[in-house]
Amino acid sequence: MIKFIAKGPGGPLVGLGLSAHNVRILQQGKPISVTLKDLGLDSDIEIFLFYGTTEAEMVEDLRDFIGVETQIHAEPGLNPEHVKKEE
Repeated sequence: MIKFIAKGPGGPLVGLGLSAHNVRILQQGKPISVTLKDLGLDSDIEIFLFYGTTEAEMVEDLRDFIGVETQIHAEPGLNPEHVKKEE
């Protein structure tokens, strides 16, 4: 994996480049975690990278992490049924 921070057109740009090895790790159900401190920024924000075949599968995988305060932001144009939570 490569991690970088650069000057983007709208301000700071953070980039994460995944290798084929990283993708295999994610596909094995092993998430990858990166903190912004890893990039030299003064922040405790942690970025949690994980893999799922579908958005519904990813929501299911996150069930133990998702609470009433969790906000899921889906891609524009995504079928809402793919991220529908059980009631």
